[in-house]
Amino acid sequence: MESQQTLIDALIKAQSQMGHAVFDQTNPHFKSKFASLKSVIDAVKPALNANGIAFVQKSIPMEHGIAVETVFHGHGDTLPTGPVPVPIDRENAQGFGSALTYAKRYSLAMACGISADEDDDGNAAAN
Repeated sequence: MESQQTLIDALIKAQSQMGHAVFDQTNPHFKSKFASLKSVIDAVKPALNANGIAFVQKSIPMEHGIAVETVFHGHGDTLPTGPVPVPIDRENAQGFGSALTYAKRYSLAMACGISADEDDDGNAAAN
Protein backbone atom coordinates (compact mmCIF):
# COMPACT_ATOMS: atom_id res chain seq x y z
CA MET A 1 0.00 0.00 0.00
CA GLU A 2 2.85 2.39 0.81
CA SER A 3 4.46 1.79 -2.60
CA GLN A 4 1.14 2.51 -4.35
CA GLN A 5 0.85 5.81 -2.45
CA THR A 6 4.42 6.63 -3.51
CA LEU A 7 3.46 5.89 -7.14
CA ILE A 8 0.36 8.07 -6.84
CA ASP A 9 2.40 10.90 -5.30
CA ALA A 10 4.90 10.63 -8.19
CA LEU A 11 2.02 10.68 -10.68
CA ILE A 12 0.63 13.83 -9.06
CA LYS A 13 4.03 15.49 -9.40
CA ALA A 14 4.34 14.32 -13.02
CA GLN A 15 0.90 15.69 -13.90
CA SER A 16 1.88 19.09 -12.53
CA GLN A 17 4.75 19.10 -15.03
CA MET A 18 2.65 18.07 -18.06
CA GLY A 19 1.00 20.30 -20.59
CA HIS A 20 -1.79 19.34 -22.94
CA ALA A 21 -0.90 17.56 -26.15
CA VAL A 22 -0.37 19.71 -29.24
CA PHE A 23 -3.25 19.47 -31.69
CA ASP A 24 -1.13 18.47 -34.68
CA GLN A 25 -3.77 16.70 -36.82
CA THR A 26 -7.14 17.54 -38.39
CA ASN A 27 -10.08 15.15 -38.63
CA PRO A 28 -11.27 15.58 -42.24
CA HIS A 29 -14.75 14.24 -41.44
CA PHE A 30 -15.53 16.60 -38.55
CA LYS A 31 -13.04 19.37 -39.48
CA SER A 32 -11.80 19.34 -35.90
CA LYS A 33 -8.26 19.39 -34.52
CA PHE A 34 -6.81 16.59 -32.41
CA ALA A 35 -3.49 15.44 -31.01
CA SER A 36 -1.83 12.44 -32.62
CA LEU A 37 -0.68 9.52 -30.50
CA LYS A 38 2.88 10.82 -30.91
CA SER A 39 1.83 14.23 -29.59
CA VAL A 40 0.16 12.66 -26.54
CA ILE A 41 3.24 10.54 -25.81
CA ASP A 42 5.50 13.59 -26.26
CA ALA A 43 3.32 15.54 -23.80
CA VAL A 44 3.40 12.96 -21.00
CA LYS A 45 6.41 10.66 -21.25
CA PRO A 46 9.15 13.12 -20.15
CA ALA A 47 7.28 14.10 -16.97
CA LEU A 48 6.34 10.50 -16.17
CA ASN A 49 9.88 9.21 -16.71
CA ALA A 50 11.44 12.11 -14.76
CA ASN A 51 9.32 11.04 -11.79
CA GLY A 52 10.19 7.36 -12.00
CA ILE A 53 7.04 6.27 -13.82
CA ALA A 54 6.77 4.17 -16.95
CA PHE A 55 3.56 3.44 -18.79
CA VAL A 56 2.62 0.25 -20.59
CA GLN A 57 -0.45 -0.09 -22.76
CA LYS A 58 -2.05 -3.47 -23.18
CA SER A 59 -4.68 -4.38 -25.73
CA ILE A 60 -7.80 -6.28 -24.76
CA PRO A 61 -9.73 -7.95 -27.59
CA MET A 62 -13.49 -7.47 -27.59
CA GLU A 63 -16.25 -8.35 -30.00
CA HIS A 64 -16.32 -5.79 -32.84
CA GLY A 65 -13.60 -3.69 -31.24
CA ILE A 66 -10.49 -3.33 -29.18
CA ALA A 67 -9.84 -1.91 -25.72
CA VAL A 68 -6.58 -0.51 -24.40
CA GLU A 69 -5.58 -0.15 -20.78
CA THR A 70 -2.77 2.13 -19.67
CA VAL A 71 -0.89 0.80 -16.66
CA PHE A 72 1.60 2.95 -14.74
CA HIS A 73 4.67 1.21 -13.28
CA GLY A 74 7.09 2.67 -10.76
CA HIS A 75 8.18 2.93 -7.16
CA GLY A 76 7.63 -0.80 -6.66
CA ASP A 77 3.99 -0.86 -7.72
CA THR A 78 1.57 -0.70 -10.64
CA LEU A 79 -1.52 1.41 -11.15
CA PRO A 80 -3.99 0.18 -13.80
CA THR A 81 -6.39 2.74 -15.25
CA GLY A 82 -9.13 0.53 -16.72
CA PRO A 83 -9.83 -0.42 -20.34
CA VAL A 84 -10.92 2.14 -22.93
CA PRO A 85 -12.97 0.36 -25.64
CA VAL A 86 -13.13 1.55 -29.25
CA PRO A 87 -15.22 -0.12 -31.97
CA ILE A 88 -13.56 -1.31 -35.17
CA ASP A 89 -15.43 0.20 -38.13
CA ARG A 90 -13.69 -1.86 -40.86
CA GLU A 91 -12.96 -5.55 -40.40
CA ASN A 92 -9.44 -5.41 -41.85
CA ALA A 93 -5.90 -4.55 -40.74
CA GLN A 94 -6.38 -0.82 -41.37
CA GLY A 95 -9.59 -0.73 -39.33
CA PHE A 96 -7.96 -2.64 -36.48
CA GLY A 97 -4.86 -0.43 -36.56
CA SER A 98 -6.92 2.75 -36.59
CA ALA A 99 -9.06 1.62 -33.65
CA LEU A 100 -5.96 0.54 -31.73
CA THR A 101 -4.29 3.93 -32.27
CA TYR A 102 -7.46 5.76 -31.16
CA ALA A 103 -7.73 3.59 -28.05
CA LYS A 104 -4.06 4.09 -27.14
CA ARG A 105 -4.37 7.87 -27.55
CA TYR A 106 -7.62 8.13 -25.60
CA SER A 107 -6.41 5.82 -22.82
CA LEU A 108 -3.08 7.59 -22.29
CA ALA A 109 -4.54 11.10 -22.44
CA MET A 110 -7.34 10.16 -20.04
CA ALA A 111 -4.97 8.38 -17.63
CA CYS A 112 -2.68 11.41 -17.50
CA GLY A 113 -5.49 13.96 -17.33
CA ILE A 114 -4.54 15.88 -20.46
CA SER A 115 -6.56 17.07 -23.44
CA ALA A 116 -6.05 15.44 -26.83
CA ASP A 117 -9.10 16.70 -28.77
CA GLU A 118 -11.02 19.91 -29.27
CA ASP A 119 -14.03 19.95 -26.93
CA ASP A 120 -17.14 19.90 -29.10
CA ASP A 121 -19.52 19.67 -26.13
CA GLY A 122 -20.57 16.18 -27.21
CA ASN A 123 -21.91 17.26 -30.59
CA ALA A 124 -19.99 14.63 -32.60
CA ALA A 125 -21.23 11.84 -30.33
CA ALA A 126 -24.81 13.05 -30.62
CA ASN A 127 -24.86 12.94 -34.43
